[in-house]
Amino acid sequence: MELLEDIVLRKDIYLPCSDGLTDLVEYNDICLTITKFNDNLKLAVKQLIAKANQNSRKDNISTMLCRVNENFLLARAGLLR
Repeated sequence: MELLEDIVLRKDIYLPCSDGLTDLVEYNDICLTITKFNDNLKLAVKQLIAKANQNSRKDNISTMLCRVNENFLLARAGLLR
């Protein structure tokens, strides 16, 4: 598991996923798919899974897309401290 603390802004899109996606779909293809289906993240996820399955069915693929609807402010010390 990987944990990253970052500044969260309105309209940001996050892609938590397993290596079953990132090992099978190139970074640029992931970005293009999310951009193309920006108005329908559910469809974007389906497209990403389809692309990974086209490249191999040997690994499981877990993923979701999350869009931030409001600015998210944290204390300066950070969420995890």
